[in-house]
Amino acid sequence: MYRGFSLELSNHNFLYSKTGREINKNYSLEINNALNDYVSLEGSLNGSQMQDDWFPEIDAEVFISHSHKNKGSAMWLSGWLWDKFSIKAFVDSNIWGFSNSLLWEIDNEYCCNENSETFDYQKRNYSTSHVHSMLSTALMKMIDRTECLIFLNTPDSITASNIIDKTNSPWIYLELTISQIIKKREKDSYREYFQKSLEKTASITEHLDIVYDVNLDHLTDIIDIDLQNWELEWNLTSIYDNPLDILYDQNPIPDQLTF
Repeated sequence: MYRGFSLELSNHNFLYSKTGREINKNYSLEINNALNDYVSLEGSLNGSQMQDDWFPEIDAEVFISHSHKNKGSAMWLSGWLWDKFSIKAFVDSNIWGFSNSLLWEIDNEYCCNENSETFDYQKRNYSTSHVHSMLSTALMKMIDRTECLIFLNTPDSITASNIIDKTNSPWIYLELTISQIIKKREKDSYREYFQKSLEKTASITEHLDIVYDVNLDHLTDIIDIDLQNWELEWNLTSIYDNPLDILYDQNPIPDQLTF
């Protein structure tokens, strides 16, 4: 990851949501079709192979982190980035939903009690720990492979309490923590890789409320007008080869932030 942004969307239409859904549709189908192969195998499951199929080498420049309640906004942003700049964005909810689906398939196959009406508690914990471990590793790899992270900062994802930001989502907490501690690399290293590659649920917290303190200091704050200025500059100027450079230049890293 080279840069990260915390985006507050106050208002937008869903003109580009269809495009965003189409961009992510094929990838979602690939994952869904792969699930049946895992549960039909006898004996042990190949966790490494499952992770590779679950998270193939996706050629995306931007990683979009969001609350499950803001999936529509994430799809809009994905479609807008593609329509305006031909930037391919990876929407993280592609993975969240499939983690639950994968758990359901595995648990029904391997974790049922003899009556087949309930799950064995120990087996269920075992399967959950492995699937969530694979998800965490896959998310880390994906964030490391993308040049830019955009976090949709909304009341659904972050609750402000005095000066401490909190989130109920363990996945948002994980992604923001990864983006904070992961090694920052120069943008050219991502673009060389990307160019070569081109050439070739309901929430469980209804009764259990768990919150995590999150740090957004490493993300640059942007709002709707910054997206408009980004688009305007790209349409008017010819000095930039990559549209992400406009976003970076228009929103420089504050002097007190270091990576």
